[in-house]
Amino acid sequence: MKSGGIWTPVVLAACVASVAGWGPIRRAEQALGPMLSIGEALFAPLAHAPAGTEVVDDHRREADLAWASYVEAVRGPGEVCLPGRKVALAPVLSVATTERRRRMKIAVPADGVPDGALVTHRGAFVGLVVDVEDRIAEVALIGDEDLRPLAAEWQTAPSARPVHFLLGSEKGTALVESRSSTVAPPAGQVAWTRSVAALGDDLPPGLLLGRVVKPDEQDLPGGAAEGLGATRELELEPLIAADDLGIVTVEVLPSAEREARTVSALRVVTSGSETTSVRLDVGSRHGVEQGCWVVRDGAWLGRVAVVGWTSSIVEREVPRGTLLVIGAGGSVVPCRTEAASWPEGWVPQVGDRVVTGHGRLGGLLMGTVKDVTQAGFDVEPVVWGTDRTVTVVER
Repeated sequence: MKSGGIWTPVVLAACVASVAGWGPIRRAEQALGPMLSIGEALFAPLAHAPAGTEVVDDHRREADLAWASYVEAVRGPGEVCLPGRKVALAPVLSVATTERRRRMKIAVPADGVPDGALVTHRGAFVGLVVDVEDRIAEVALIGDEDLRPLAAEWQTAPSARPVHFLLGSEKGTALVESRSSTVAPPAGQVAWTRSVAALGDDLPPGLLLGRVVKPDEQDLPGGAAEGLGATRELELEPLIAADDLGIVTVEVLPSAEREARTVSALRVVTSGSETTSVRLDVGSRHGVEQGCWVVRDGAWLGRVAVVGWTSSIVEREVPRGTLLVIGAGGSVVPCRTEAASWPEGWVPQVGDRVVTGHGRLGGLLMGTVKDVTQAGFDVEPVVWGTDRTVTVVER
């Protein structure tokens, strides 16, 4: 899939559902509702924040409301998990791909994630947990050679007979195997998981997987006009690009609780600019690790990039994954800074607030939009202020 953010593939699925109006695709379409409508009612009274603003109570409130609504959308139309388990939010730490591997690492509770735990985002299948070590779970994504075959299906219309198949993988590519019909599916046909509980497979049905494509059609956003050939080997293109995700949901045991560790710190005053990096007076001896976030009073201030024994360096660049952009009229748009991830027809405006979030702390104001170009936008960070005290929190 070309990098286009989560909106391009999800909206594609929603458009298919709007025509057919059935099944799991309809549920995914309904899940988009909160993110498209929460802004006008909640944020219209709030004005733009000047670039480099201090965080005030109104900014905290709007950041918390935007983040809470986004989290609700990420969980999907219904929390999908096996009996005896529950769903927990998990921040995405990294995504790595090789010729045969498609892997994601997420932060999880200690001793709380079973092997094979399901990972989802907005009602779509992301992957299965294949390893857990030191509160970090490794997830095999669609196309990974270690991801077990998945029972799946597509249905071209409510009255049509579903076509069953197995989703396999080879050299990093998701393959449509052993399909029950040789009839060519429409180009861009969306597929989802199906129930085979009678055979001992407990994967929940109805999780969106991706769209069926021919190998030479993957770069076509809408697929070819004609149907896919019955004699060609078919592939499946995931609906969601893993690189775009900042948080996902993961199955955990009922007793699992993830408490992010926090450390109070002081900013070390230097003569350098605080726009790009800051030094703190805490390091590995205090439990600080690379990747920890630095926050204060409802604001995201940066990410720990370098850790020494008694000090650390905080980089203030924008973190990976989805951000929430709050416009003057109260609209809330999830996107990345790159223009390729923006919804069609939407462009951020200078002064729009930029929000991220943390599972324990809720919404966090990052700053405001500046320097919008055809390639993307930059973020003017929240001013550090005269208060040197901050909190370092485990991601």
